[in-house]
Amino acid sequence: MTGGEPGDMKDKEKISNLRKKLESSRDDGRQSSIESRLYGSPADDLKKEEAELERPKVQDFSTLKKEAENKEEKKEGPRILADYTKKGGEVHDSMSSEEQPENENLQKEGPRILFDYTKLADGKAPDEEPEETEAPQHTAASDTEAASKDAARPKKKNKKKPKRYTRLTALKENFASIPKLVLIPSLLFLILFGTLLWYVFTDVSDLKEINISGNEIISTEEIENRLGFEAGDKMFSISTDMAEENIALLPIIVDVTVERDWWNGVDVGIDEYRAVGYVENEGGYNPLLENARILRGYQVTPSSGPLVHHFEGEEMDQLVDNLNDIEPEILTGISEIYYRPSENSMTRIHIFMNDGQELVADYRDFGEKMNHYIGMKEEIGEGSEGIIDIEIGSSFLPYDSAEARQIKEGIYNSPETSGYVNEVNASMNSIKEALNEFENFEDE
Repeated sequence: MTGGEPGDMKDKEKISNLRKKLESSRDDGRQSSIESRLYGSPADDLKKEEAELERPKVQDFSTLKKEAENKEEKKEGPRILADYTKKGGEVHDSMSSEEQPENENLQKEGPRILFDYTKLADGKAPDEEPEETEAPQHTAASDTEAASKDAARPKKKNKKKPKRYTRLTALKENFASIPKLVLIPSLLFLILFGTLLWYVFTDVSDLKEINISGNEIISTEEIENRLGFEAGDKMFSISTDMAEENIALLPIIVDVTVERDWWNGVDVGIDEYRAVGYVENEGGYNPLLENARILRGYQVTPSSGPLVHHFEGEEMDQLVDNLNDIEPEILTGISEIYYRPSENSMTRIHIFMNDGQELVADYRDFGEKMNHYIGMKEEIGEGSEGIIDIEIGSSFLPYDSAEARQIKEGIYNSPETSGYVNEVNASMNSIKEALNEFENFEDE
């Protein structure tokens, strides 16, 4: 035994003790500082596994092949052990004294890394190249198994990109936050309000057409002047009530209606009193209405009734009442009616027909008798000439008879006007003169 044997024995014991400690630490699951540096700690392995789970995996045959090879290498690969021997110590019994200087140099540089070949399946050294093994063949079954495993793994949800907030998106979110029960009525109100503004402030609401109907005596121009509005005015600004009041002031008007015809028209309906006769005045003729009023200021052409002469006051009222009783066809056939009072009859009237026939009647009751004129004319015959007397009864008086001559003696005498009528005419003339003087003063 040489002098270095006791030291070698001590080194071997230390090495064996270290090996036992390392093996026990492996069994307990603990790692030394060197092993943690070489193999990594369990905490690091857990972090790597969690990172791999979070990373979406793509089925790639090349990566599967590499993973299979790495697994086989891990199973068959050597374990690395740290040698903490002191200087000059022998590592194995098989090491010779000639190799000790080299080991001493290595020990000076730090701990040595030793390979453990006990775990190798075939007992070969790591320097020896392993025999080439065939790559695992991929089949349809293996592919489906891999796909099913990938499907079983929890897939990472794609994170939504953060919204880019603008004025438009903020406005949309504000609208979406409003309840529908409030939003829908509000939108309807805004639409109606906008339509109302458009109608009010554009020419859509302008009056474009005025339709007047029912007027036969009164002129259309006179009615338009009394409406108080004209084409171009706003439909919502016209007053139909005021227009009706202005037109109703005319004595010929029985009824008037003024209505809006949306969207741009107005309808004016006129109901006039019927003209039953005409009165001569200043070279023209004024209508004598069925309400016994004379429409002065309106010069018309006689068309639907007789010319009436020398009637005033009560005589005119009773004459109009009887004219209203005559049928329109016969009334249009009367040419003229004269008031011819005499000593024997103060209510006698002289009637001229358009066919040349003359009649004598009483203005108080001749209306109903005139409705039989066509029958009386047929009984007389077309060749007979004379006077039909319906004042008391109904008789025909030839012109050469004494009765006819007596009637015709005073029939053309104009009656004297009553005193009150003269007074009325005088006052009317004074009023006209005053108005004329006032107009002349304004012209100056």
